[in-house]
Amino acid sequence: MEIIGTCHTHVVTFAGRHWPAEQRADGTLIDFRLFGEPVLSESSPCEVISMGKLGYDAVKLTAAGVPADLVVAAGESEPKGFVLLA
Repeated sequence: MEIIGTCHTHVVTFAGRHWPAEQRADGTLIDFRLFGEPVLSESSPCEVISMGKLGYDAVKLTAAGVPADLVVAAGESEPKGFVLLA
């Protein structure tokens, strides 16, 4: 795991993929939420109207190379998708 940080912007890297994170006094809070399927325009299939909502998806996280124990922890958190590494 590599943590890159400047000011309030932090990124944690797992398996070559970057995840937003926040450095806190009690550890590093990682946001493992993903965007859902994009909504495409009916008139132009190449035009994306929105990227969908952010949400937790265990299958996509596993496919992205996130370790299984972190995928489980993200699923058990409230709200889902966040992990605090102390």
